[in-house]
Order: sequence, then structure tokens, then C-alpha cells
Amino acid sequence: MGSGASVDDFNELAYRYTESMTKPRMICSIDFAKMTISCTRAIPVDNFHALSHRWQNRVHDTIWQVYVDDENPYTCELSLEEAKYLQMYLDSYGPGLWLDYVCIDQSSSNDKNAQVSIMGQIYLGCCTLVVGPNLSPTMPPADYIYRAWCIQERMFGSVKFPWDF
Repeated sequence: MGSGASVDDFNELAYRYTESMTKPRMICSIDFAKMTISCTRAIPVDNFHALSHRWQNRVHDTIWQVYVDDENPYTCELSLEEAKYLQMYLDSYGPGLWLDYVCIDQSSSNDKNAQVSIMGQIYLGCCTLVVGPNLSPTMPPADYIYRAWCIQERMFGSVKFPWDF
């Protein structure tokens, strides 16, 4: 028998990888000086918040480096205005925010597929926080109510607006 990893070692590694890919990333902090966002993989619970918003054009946004536990970092696009509101929500509600274009690696089709498949669980486990343009604590645009993704977000768990807290 040769040296190296056993079949059991491989199976354990594959299990841990699969298990981590099915847990969403939750935002813990933002560092404006370094342009970084720190996340962790966690099972959504009641004190976590998922931001529900109308997807906007991501052109001309600032590139942020996203760090998640021991995973390879990836980048996301987030305007400075959005980042300021995200920081405001972190200050108000604590770590454990979920925002699709930060918490899903948009450059990875594997990650998008894995995370989109559990979005119902994310919104069921979190309190959904409905936000306006650029993540502002205002009413979303009128067409928000009819967009399929946004309907799904409001179907699961509790739904609140930033001014409800």
C-alpha cells in the first residue's frame, strides 16, 4: 500500500467540501481602507438578515476582495454607496448579513448553481430585509414587487423593512 491519502481521507474531504458549498456565506465585516469584505459559512438563523433588492447594473462599481474562512478569495462589485449602507446594516443588526452579489461568487458557475439552489433555505432561515435602490433604507422601485426573484425572497420567513426595527 502506497503512502498518501486514503479513500476515507478523500471521502471526508469531499464531504466537508460539499457540506461547505451548501452553506451560504454570511457577511461579517467590511474594511473600507483595504476594500475587503469578510464572510463566513453559516446556517442562516433568525438573527441573520438577507437583503432583498432589485438587481442593478453592476457596471462602474468598485471591486472588493471577499474573504471567506479558509477558501480562496474572490472579488465582487459593490458601489461605495452600497458598501456604506451595508456597513450601516452590519452596525444595526450585527454580523450575519446575506447579499447575493457579495455572498455568491459571480465568476463561478459552480458556486452560483450551488448557492441559487439553497436560496429558499437562506430566506426561510433569515429575516428578509427589503431595501431600496443601492441598498438604501427606502422603498424599492415599483417593479420590485413583480420580479420573480423578489417574489421568492418574500415567500419565505419573516419580511421587514429597515425602518421596522
